[in-house]
Amino acid sequence: PEQWRREGVAEGRREGVAEGRREGVAEGRRKGVAEGRREGAAEGRREGLAAQRALLRRIAAMRFGDAVGERVGTLLGDTEEWDRLASAGELIASAEGETELIDGVARVVRRSH
Repeated sequence: PEQWRREGVAEGRREGVAEGRREGVAEGRRKGVAEGRREGAAEGRREGLAAQRALLRRIAAMRFGDAVGERVGTLLGDTEEWDRLASAGELIASAEGETELIDGVARVVRRSH
């Protein structure tokens, strides 16, 4: 009777520890996957924005020359708003001269700060 009770307690303890370990591992995985997804999405967004800024700089350089392309790239800097980058792209497509383009992009960027 006493021996059985001790054995039952010991077995219950082992099972409880094992179950707790399994639940802890599963919870750790869930949290790790969620964090990995968040980090991956943020990294993807940063890379996408950087690629868009680089593309706008190249298109401006194609239309108005390398110096203007560099100036547009500098003005865009670290702009992280897609709508502002879209506005800059529209200006690159529609501007009739480099002054109009530079002034317009400067206005677009200032709106974001």
